[in-house]
Amino acid sequence: MPYVGSDGTMQQSKPFGLTMIMDAFWGTVAFVNLFFRSLFHLDDGGPQQGTGGRAPRMPGRRMGGVGRMGGVAPPPCVGGG
Repeated sequence: MPYVGSDGTMQQSKPFGLTMIMDAFWGTVAFVNLFFRSLFHLDDGGPQQGTGGRAPRMPGRRMGGVGRMGGVAPPPCVGGG
């Protein structure tokens, strides 16, 4: 990919040096930052109005269990026998 240097000269690729090492370092830091923000859903915005700064929690859903009344019946067995 063509690269235009700070002095205005055009080169075939970016020259290897301290700037390339620093770009790689900061690119890695940005990637790790984005990875953990997406993993833990970190919000860098300010407090949301009416929620006290926290995201609203989803209400817990009660799951039916074996032997409880009012649950959904299991599917019929296939294959006979």
